[in-house]
Amino acid sequence: MPQTAAADENGPIGSSGLNYSYTTTNKTLTIPGAGTMPDFTNDQPWKNHQGEIETVAIGDGVSSVGANAFADCRKLTSVTLPASVTAIGGGAFLDCKALTDITVSWDASHIPNINPSAFGNLTLEEIILHVPVGMTTAYRADTWYVWKHLFIMDQATIGDNFTTGVHWEYNDNTRTLSFTGAGAIPDFIGADDRPYMGIRKKLQAVTIGA
Repeated sequence: MPQTAAADENGPIGSSGLNYSYTTTNKTLTIPGAGTMPDFTNDQPWKNHQGEIETVAIGDGVSSVGANAFADCRKLTSVTLPASVTAIGGGAFLDCKALTDITVSWDASHIPNINPSAFGNLTLEEIILHVPVGMTTAYRADTWYVWKHLFIMDQATIGDNFTTGVHWEYNDNTRTLSFTGAGAIPDFIGADDRPYMGIRKKLQAVTIGA
């Protein structure tokens, strides 16, 4: 007899007016609706799936991410935040060690300035922040406590030239880092000195041109 996928789980998030739905087949937690997400103290309604969740998608209309909402979701890799979110509570993504991608859609005048505690115990430089096209400069502004530290991409590829004449480029669709041109790949002081540090948790292939 063929196996059947576990049933989806869904329900209300307290009295907030928001709901949640967890799909077991793709490990995705979806939070649709309109309203403010409450703060949590180890009482998230999706707590039983905390060790399974890989993707979180928050729907447009949700205005905040509650404190500790996804804390200790150790397999969480991808989060989508809509433009409607204006606040992220402390510890919201605490200890989400596998987190590699955050996708946002705020324009320059609506980027929320959040406390770094929202991403407690994470290395921000190792997380890719996917922003709207043409918005990288806005998110890199010194104004922001958090966003300026993430590896910001506004399209599928990013790259630059070294002073040695070599060009590097990362393709997020293929997870490939390529080096082309004539010259030497320079030495680096350490991992933090590489301009592509933010991709190292996702990188799967490296190509070096002849």
